[in-house]
Amino acid sequence: MVRVLMSAGQIALLAVILTASGFVSGLSGFGYFLAATPLCSIVVAPARAVILITVCGLAPAIQDFLRFRRDIDRPVATRMTIASLVGMPLGLVVLETIGDAPLRLTIAVVTGTVTVLMLTGVELRRATRTSDVLLGFLSGVLNTSVGTNGPPMVINLRAHQLSISRFRGTISTLFVTAQVVAVILFASRGKIHLDVVLLALAVVPVQTLFVLAGQRLSLRLARRRFDHVVLAVLLASAVGAIVNAVVNLATG
Repeated sequence: MVRVLMSAGQIALLAVILTASGFVSGLSGFGYFLAATPLCSIVVAPARAVILITVCGLAPAIQDFLRFRRDIDRPVATRMTIASLVGMPLGLVVLETIGDAPLRLTIAVVTGTVTVLMLTGVELRRATRTSDVLLGFLSGVLNTSVGTNGPPMVINLRAHQLSISRFRGTISTLFVTAQVVAVILFASRGKIHLDVVLLALAVVPVQTLFVLAGQRLSLRLARRRFDHVVLAVLLASAVGAIVNAVVNLATG
């Protein structure tokens, strides 16, 4: 059944958010979902936002994978991918079970927590096979529930002390696999409607250019300045998501 659930104004605003998030993704290799999810959940219902971002986020993941596919830590990628796939059905249950207000609050808390962790420099000291499995599983649950599967991946891969290219090659492999499976799961549940498909078709070409621009800029930008830019985006997203969640809880 074909259903269109978003207005023209919502689609235009979402297109801007998703395109900008593509630039962040190209710049860092992650951050697409962290930037897009809380902002998109202000424009549309959070469950819709998660599905929309999952569909549109597949393109940036593929771009990064194609660029860094020759430099992957395969054992780590394999363990985390398998664990992530196990966690994704549980995340889908969460998405379908809890209401809009609790989901908005969860998105706000996850985004805010990650921002605080990055600001304070909290990191996992040493990655192990156990951390690969546990954080891979957590990323799978977060992927299909709140649409922010990156933080557990980033924390674990940074603890492996991979080179930049190896980090990006490994995390892009995880993202591509996760997004493909998530899209299949959402489609099988009838959650991908016509407006989502049309928005993806309109956004992806422009988003692709912004991802490429971010990738090129990443080669020139000093690491400290880059971290400041990413943190500013995440902080603004977290504040917006928290305010939105509180307002919805108060008026709901």
